[in-house]
Amino acid sequence: MPRAAAPGGDAPDVRASLRKTLIDLLATLGAYRLFRFLNRNKVAILFYHGVSEAERFEGIRNYQGKHVRLSRFRAHLDFLSRRYRVLPLPEVVDALRRGARLPSYTAIITFDDGYQNNATVAVPALREAGMTAAFFLSTSYIGTDRCLWVDEIEQALASTDLPEIVVLAGDREERLPLGSDADRRAADRRIRAIGKSLPDEALCRWLKEFFARNALEVPRASGDYRFLTWDHVRGMHAAGMTIGSHTLRHAIITRVPEGERGEEILGARRACEAALGERCDAFAYPNGREGDFDDSTGKLLREMGFSCALTTGQGLNAPGADLFTLKRMGVGDATTVAELEAQMSGFMAFAIGLLTRLRR
Repeated sequence: MPRAAAPGGDAPDVRASLRKTLIDLLATLGAYRLFRFLNRNKVAILFYHGVSEAERFEGIRNYQGKHVRLSRFRAHLDFLSRRYRVLPLPEVVDALRRGARLPSYTAIITFDDGYQNNATVAVPALREAGMTAAFFLSTSYIGTDRCLWVDEIEQALASTDLPEIVVLAGDREERLPLGSDADRRAADRRIRAIGKSLPDEALCRWLKEFFARNALEVPRASGDYRFLTWDHVRGMHAAGMTIGSHTLRHAIITRVPEGERGEEILGARRACEAALGERCDAFAYPNGREGDFDDSTGKLLREMGFSCALTTGQGLNAPGADLFTLKRMGVGDATTVAELEAQMSGFMAFAIGLLTRLRR
C-alpha cells in the first residue's frame, strides 16, 4: 500500500506536514532536476490501486488513500506527460530482457487488485491522456460482490455501531475502541497488522473467528471496493491496456503452502487468458514487500513462463535489473505532484539512504 496520510480526525502529524512542506519547497527550487537527469536511463514504475470519482471520503473510508481521487490522478498524468515517456509494460520488459536501449525518462503505470473503478474511471482518464497501464488482477473476485479481506475489515469498522471490537493476537484477546474515527483507523491498522503476519491458512481461520466473535456480517463490496467484471476486463484489454495476474485470492505467496503456490499463481493467469484469448505473462506479487517473495518464487515464475514479476519495493530499475524483482513506487490519494517528482527522480531514495547512513 502507498503510504498515505489519514484525512481528518487524527491529531496533526507534524513530521508529515514538515516533510510535505520541504518536498514542495525543493520542487519549487528545482532540486529534483539533477537527480532526474542522473537517473534518466532508469525505469520508473508506479503502482496505484484505484481511481475514485469521489472528491471526499466520509468517516474512515479510504483513509489510507488506496483510491486516488480523479482530479489528483489527472494531475499525475499531466505531470507524466510533461516529464516522462509512459510506455506499455510488455515493451519495456522486452527491451530490458534483450538489453536494448530504452528512451530516457521511461515510466510505466500499473494498478493492482482489479477494482471496478479501474475500468470506469482510470482507463478513460488514461485514454484521454494518450497513455496505457498494466492491470494486475486477483481473479477469484472478478465478477463477484466479494472483496479483499482488508477491505472487508475497513467496511465493517466503518459501518458498525459497536463501541469496541475484540481481536485475537496470538493467544490473547485485544479490545480495540471504536468511539471515534481516529479509534476506528487505529483499530483497522492493528487488525491489518495481525492478519498480515499470519500464514495463509491461519489467516482464513482467524478472519472467520473475528467476524463470528464480534457478531459482524462479512460486508459485500460496495462503492470503490467493487471488483471488475470480465466484460470490464475485456473492454480494458481492447482499449490497449495490459492485463496481468495477481494470484487467485491476493494471497501472499511465501505464506501459501508450497504445494498450493502453483495453482494460486497459474489459476489467475489461466482465468485472464481464458477471458482474453491470448497470453498474459506478467505478474505482480500481492503485498510485494521483502519477505512476500523470495528466490524460490522467482524460480517458480520463470519455470511457468512468466515474463516478469513486480514487487512494491521502492526505487528505480536500472538497465540489467532482475525482471522478477522489478521495483515500483506506490502512489496514494495523498501523493502530490511534488512528491511524485521526488520519488521518480530518485531523490527520495537518495535522501532515505543518506539518513539511514547518518543514523548508524
